[in-house]
Amino acid sequence: MLTNIQPGKIQFGQLFQTQAQPKQTSNVRPLFGHGLAADTIQFAGRRDILKEYGVDPAKVEVQFSKPGMKLNVPKRTALLKTLQGWEHARKNFLTGNQSGRFYVTNAHMQNGVWGLGTNIELALSDDILLCGERSATVRAFNGALDKFSLADFQDDAKRAEIKDGMKIDFMALSSGHKDFGDDAAAGSPCSECQSWISTKEYFSPTTQIASVIKDPDKDGHWILRVNEARDFLPLLATQAASQSDETPYSLPVDFSDKAKASLADMGVSEAGFEDTARELLNKSKTAFDAEPTENMSGQRYAVTALFPDSKIYTQARVDLNPRWPSLVPDLAVLAEGVREGMKPAVANRTMEHRVALAPEKPEAPQVQALAYWSETPKPTVQNVGKLAQKQGGNPNALVVVVENDRIQVRTLLDYITEIYVSGGGTYGGIVRQTEA
Repeated sequence: MLTNIQPGKIQFGQLFQTQAQPKQTSNVRPLFGHGLAADTIQFAGRRDILKEYGVDPAKVEVQFSKPGMKLNVPKRTALLKTLQGWEHARKNFLTGNQSGRFYVTNAHMQNGVWGLGTNIELALSDDILLCGERSATVRAFNGALDKFSLADFQDDAKRAEIKDGMKIDFMALSSGHKDFGDDAAAGSPCSECQSWISTKEYFSPTTQIASVIKDPDKDGHWILRVNEARDFLPLLATQAASQSDETPYSLPVDFSDKAKASLADMGVSEAGFEDTARELLNKSKTAFDAEPTENMSGQRYAVTALFPDSKIYTQARVDLNPRWPSLVPDLAVLAEGVREGMKPAVANRTMEHRVALAPEKPEAPQVQALAYWSETPKPTVQNVGKLAQKQGGNPNALVVVVENDRIQVRTLLDYITEIYVSGGGTYGGIVRQTEA
């Protein structure tokens, strides 16, 4: 019986202490009595959120990115957490934020801890915002730490088991600027978030990334789309340093299918691009060799970019301190190509154009190819997304690297198969299969 609690002032901790321990589902790994799944806690008067929004689990089709996959959490839980996330993002939408991004993630750790987080932004800058995926990761991580005592972490055996349970195995993504299930792009993490998900500390290649959309063919039906982290980053496990003891001019050249298609769109033959690939790599090697043999970050690399009209720009990485470079070569050559390519158009604009309320913006030239000479795997996940969608970027741009003394020519979409586009939508796409 509840005592000494004022009506309307019941705190979760007080109520929890008065109830029997909630039953744990099979998907929860209890660690020293701390594991629990939030959706298994039953309270009187709790909302039936699925019924409220007309989401009948029996009318939800599960589509996996590959055969043999099984959900890491129960289907009903996945739907509850996705819908709960949508409401959370909707609140963010109603409060407003700087960029108009209203995405949210509910992240589940193997120990049963959930973390709910939405975009938080201080200004219109990629450097001072936190997307929903990363926000949820931070919240789940801190929630997991809070579940255990300091004594638990000081015990070597317990600490190892606790850390093992802190792997995120399921992420439910949604967005709040549209009705639930209307945003097909909600399940595509941006490149910044994919750079987190691609790490192995608290994620794995099999971390599931799920979202819900309305079934376009059946009224009142839904589709739960489930991918794995590795579906977005197919080359991550095989990327290596882009270097060779041989001169680039002596190396054979291979093309991916996407690269062949991109060349065809440009009206360039594979044979015609081979010498160009070697020349671009040689320029990157020359810039790389000219830099000091060591830098603060240990991330030595150089990039050469090819723009229309055979405009070529090369840049090596420069570090001011161990963590943050003063110049990231990929983005530096992209910016230089855009700036130089737009100079004539800007110079020819009349004063009337310049002071007009809404002048026509000159179209930025798109990068055609980027060649890397590097002692670490390149391009990075984070930069691939930016190169694909920022001004001057191009998802079909060619990427030239060296692997096992062979030049590999790919496209950015070979590295990230599905890229979120600012404002909604995606480049590329992942083929999904209906649950058997």
